[in-house]
Amino acid sequence: MALFEHSALIICVESYFKPKQLFPMTSYPPVNAPVFTMAKKISLKELANNLIKGILPTAVSRNSFIVNDIPDEAILDADENVVAHILGSLLNNTVSSSHDGCIRISAAQEDSYTTITVNDNNNDYSRFISGKMAKVKPAITKMGGDLNFEFNQRNSITILVSFSKKSLAA
Repeated sequence: MALFEHSALIICVESYFKPKQLFPMTSYPPVNAPVFTMAKKISLKELANNLIKGILPTAVSRNSFIVNDIPDEAILDADENVVAHILGSLLNNTVSSSHDGCIRISAAQEDSYTTITVNDNNNDYSRFISGKMAKVKPAITKMGGDLNFEFNQRNSITILVSFSKKSLAA
């Protein structure tokens, strides 16, 4: 299977089939997309860097910047498309409602779970992000994960996604 990017569309192609379905970039890959379970070791830092490149112009236009604090050794053994969808949604929803802020993404790995954290210190709509994230919640749940929000000081939000290593291995 291969993914090809062409302008604003992602075409999902299996080598012996014609293109199966087109997905607009705004919902890449959508929750109801065909699920290709291709678990492999994913560098969370590298994946986040690739996603950040795509949303950096929006962050800059909103006078915000993004810091990737994910350690190099943060590895997740999961389906890369699903993890990209989850991280992309976290970052897109945060950037789209941020202004003049510092958006920081980090990850922590313990023996039994991995937690990915996105923090924004100046988010106009921090109370509404939980509604925006409802679209990605099924993908998180399907991976045995959990989604939580912390509303800190004025206009500050922290979004936490945790995955049990046992459910990812299943």
